[in-house]
Amino acid sequence: MAQIYEVESVIENAKFIDNGVLLDKFQNYPIVRGLYDVKVIKTFIDKRGNTINVVKLIPHIHSKPECQCSCGKINHNWIQKEYIKNYSNTHCYKIQVCSYCNKTNPLMEDSHTFEISKDKPIKTCIKCGTIVELPIRAWEILTGQNTVLENRVSQIEWELLQRYKKGTDFWNTKINEYFIDYMEYELAKKVLDSSNYITIQNITGVLYHDTVLIDYLVTPNSDIYMIEKKIVYLGRDEDNRDLDDISIDTITLLDTTEGIPSNVKLLQKYMQSSKTELLKVIRKYNLQDKTNEYQRKWRLTFKRKYGKLLEDLQESARLVKPYEVGSTLWKLLGNYESYI
Repeated sequence: MAQIYEVESVIENAKFIDNGVLLDKFQNYPIVRGLYDVKVIKTFIDKRGNTINVVKLIPHIHSKPECQCSCGKINHNWIQKEYIKNYSNTHCYKIQVCSYCNKTNPLMEDSHTFEISKDKPIKTCIKCGTIVELPIRAWEILTGQNTVLENRVSQIEWELLQRYKKGTDFWNTKINEYFIDYMEYELAKKVLDSSNYITIQNITGVLYHDTVLIDYLVTPNSDIYMIEKKIVYLGRDEDNRDLDDISIDTITLLDTTEGIPSNVKLLQKYMQSSKTELLKVIRKYNLQDKTNEYQRKWRLTFKRKYGKLLEDLQESARLVKPYEVGSTLWKLLGNYESYI
């Protein structure tokens, strides 16, 4: 048996805690949860010829000054030292040093408290000394040399943002032309696929699952049946867990569509539609899906080609207040960044 033993639940009296390991009856009981050193008190041979070690459990005390205790637990004694400059752009970090083994480890503290330089485009944390370079245009606004970022946008940046907006508007218009709800597409496919037609109590149609206990069966002649189900208790299994099943309780032919889910009404409509009409729904959805993919590729191509030219402007806008960006630039950047 290992020299360290972990008690996972309270031990009330002497018992075997491992094969051939018996607790001393004179041990102090109860023994609470925790780590214990194992001390062999005596050894004897039982009637079957097995060797039995009688042991006493002694509360384990982690060894010091060694970092690695005999129980496997690591016990560094960390001493905080000086701040680490430029370790992170968001938080101050101090270096920690273990007084035993001299291992070092960074310790995160609070967020930086930055002070903006009036002489050059940088900000410096007053606690740890971390220095972060600022885009010149943001620095000009932060130090009062400019009031609106729009005043410092280059011609090429304006052109790129406007070109991106024009392209986005074009693709959005195309997508809207082909727009169709996903459930319209799914139900059209469902009606076209003969494997989706089922028969329940001599009624054949396409099933729409609404809730755990409510289904709707729509027939080719547009009849709608509401199927109400019930939970049947079957008893308990060998682990004493409840067993139940769901079975049909009632099937009712509805004489009105009032109050039924909109998708059931749509399914009823599709059951009366021609194959050509249903295929048209599916084609329209596929066109929408393909157009979405074309738009995505266009956005990626644009940003791969021109994104670097707009990075400084984007970063400047993030560092100043929204009203300091300018309304026109704010809208154009919002359109550009909403698809990043």
